[in-house]
Amino acid sequence: MKIKGLVFLLLLIAVTALGGLENARIVHGTNLSGTLQAVRAEDAWIAYEVPASGSHVMCCFEWLGNGKVGSEKGCRLGSGGSSFNSGPGSSGLPRIDTSTMLVVIHQDHGEPRRVETYSGGCPVDAGGKSLHVVDGVSAEDSLRTLEQIAAQGTRHSGREGALTAIAMHDSPRATQILEGFATGTGEREFRGQAVFWIAQTGGHRGFEVARRLANEDPDREMRKKSVFALTQSSDPGVFDALVALVRKHPEAETRSEALFWLGQHEGQRALPILRERLEQETSRHVREKAIFGISQVPGEEASKMLVELARRHPDTYVRKQALFWLGQRAEQRIAAVIRESVDNDPESEVREAAVFAISQRPPSESIPALIELARTHRDPNVRKKAVFWLSQMDDPRAVAAIEKIVLH
Repeated sequence: MKIKGLVFLLLLIAVTALGGLENARIVHGTNLSGTLQAVRAEDAWIAYEVPASGSHVMCCFEWLGNGKVGSEKGCRLGSGGSSFNSGPGSSGLPRIDTSTMLVVIHQDHGEPRRVETYSGGCPVDAGGKSLHVVDGVSAEDSLRTLEQIAAQGTRHSGREGALTAIAMHDSPRATQILEGFATGTGEREFRGQAVFWIAQTGGHRGFEVARRLANEDPDREMRKKSVFALTQSSDPGVFDALVALVRKHPEAETRSEALFWLGQHEGQRALPILRERLEQETSRHVREKAIFGISQVPGEEASKMLVELARRHPDTYVRKQALFWLGQRAEQRIAAVIRESVDNDPESEVREAAVFAISQRPPSESIPALIELARTHRDPNVRKKAVFWLSQMDDPRAVAAIEKIVLH
């Protein structure tokens, strides 16, 4: 009896070879639905492995030490699940297998509390928890269970984790489920997550779902979420879809959102479209997004475009915005362009905007320039603005200059 009891105990505390799961007490289940039903009256953890799409590495990268093989600490079961890196192999950890994944469901007296997913081989410390491990779970059984959790759960009952786990499956059925959730009548945040994942993992079909929702969904916020989701797709049609939205969508807020993500997603390629919309848009809000989009594109071409706008655009508001964003850029020659606007722009509010832009430059540039403006500029409003911005700077040079100006 003692020997049998000892063998049972050793089996109970054995470290399982399932994925990278460690420090777990294992109880083997026969099938997924039966195991979930059998532990309905308990606070239980159920784990199984299924094939994964390979599109993401799922592990806890913030705990991986210096990133050296063998130094990683891995994930802690129940602490929130894994982080995601796009693309197989992006973790730098050769023992992680993105073709499989570990799915863990925490069920508390019949209520799914969380669903966590980890790439095969990702170190997962179970903290001594008892896990009901089910072998041989098919993608069909897994998706059926996760779809039910996602459909019936609430925000705090594993629904979001179930949706993520669905997206990671290597199965066409996963895309069908995500499409149903994205295009359905569920709560907005849930639908937004569904369209995010289908755009990332659903190939061309996922791209088309996101594009359709961005154009046609009656919910403005859902359209915005779908525009962002479009940028997560690897489909070659993303650029054209965003351009069509910024040129043709009847609602300004959707055009604005598409313009923002066009600049963020496409960089240099987006510059001609951003400039075009600046000239042709009727909505000031959308034009503002166009200028911002230009400002976020790195490189000489975007800087030249902002300089041109600051110098010559007929709209006072556009010149002010261009000056503001010029003030945030790193190029040394920008200071001369801004100073030109301080001295020569016919509109007082643009000159004052240029003073502010100077104040946003590095202190080695801004403080001497503001001191000079405060002392010598012919426009009293420019002098006042220069003194004001100097007063906001915690620098002895600025304080000394203000004292001299005030005392003299």
